[in-house]
Amino acid sequence: EADGAHALVILGDEVATYRLPSAPGATTYRARTGLASIAIDGRGERLALLAGGGDVTVHEIGSGRAIAALAGDDTAVAKVGTFLLDDDERLAVAWPGRYLLALWQPGRETLVRPLDTVVNYRRVVALAGGGLLAAGYGSMLARFAPDGTRHASALRDGGSPIDLVADATGTTVAWLSSRGRVELATVEDGSLGAPRHLVDAPDAARIALSGDARWLALARAEDVLLVECASGTSAAPLTLSGARVAELALSADGRWLAAGTVTGEVWVWRDRERLELIGAGHSERVSGLAFSPRGDWLVSAGWDGVAVRWDLRGLAVEPYAIVKQLESAWGVGLAHAVRVDLR
Repeated sequence: EADGAHALVILGDEVATYRLPSAPGATTYRARTGLASIAIDGRGERLALLAGGGDVTVHEIGSGRAIAALAGDDTAVAKVGTFLLDDDERLAVAWPGRYLLALWQPGRETLVRPLDTVVNYRRVVALAGGGLLAAGYGSMLARFAPDGTRHASALRDGGSPIDLVADATGTTVAWLSSRGRVELATVEDGSLGAPRHLVDAPDAARIALSGDARWLALARAEDVLLVECASGTSAAPLTLSGARVAELALSADGRWLAAGTVTGEVWVWRDRERLELIGAGHSERVSGLAFSPRGDWLVSAGWDGVAVRWDLRGLAVEPYAIVKQLESAWGVGLAHAVRVDLR
């Protein structure tokens, strides 16, 4: 394999394929202080690093070059952010310690417009049509229209929204309540529809939604549970052998699942069951995970101030495809010679 993602070992009449990470540190991005979270734009071209000192920097994903920066005040964490869906040039960022949710245009040294200076927000996601949905530290969800108008609503169970996620198009959102309920809602004409109860998960700490809104992942103490959004049925839990989950991410098609741990490891599964990678990516807690729009790479961020882009392309190559490439390169009918059908 050209990118070194696989080693093929031939032993007697058997062919054994070993899956290895392809250049897991292909691109590394560094911040001045520990990272609180990350955001990737809809085209998969830019990465925003949100840091503990309040800094926000935007990098070109391909080259790793920093192209824009907004300096923090070293007192308030830039906790979460998201690129707007109708305009990938703008970024919404929350600084809970400053009671500030605002829009920023990368390349400018100042904010474009404050959206809220009263409420602390722990999560923010982009909605279809250019709006935003934010989860406050109280029992409130706040929807912001493209013109900045705020519409607030309380959770039905009276709990506080611990986590908030959206699909790739911003037309489906899900939240996890402190009462242990996970609910889904659709977005139509910029407004939230009636929420639908999906599952009770009193021991969950994080959730993730696939880009097509078909699958939702729940991070519990030492495992991850995948739930089909249409039926509410769950697959067998994916265990982490004693490691505690800190962050979660699902790819757009739901085939790839990533979990970051409190000790800095990144676990990656494919097809909701097969463990493909355990990467020692960070020296401290993983604070952010995000897949590319096509699911060919993953970015993880940590409290150590480092973000790493993990190349998943090699892991997605089936053994039969590798054998065909070797046959072409060596001019040998390898599959026939070892009498093994790898299809």
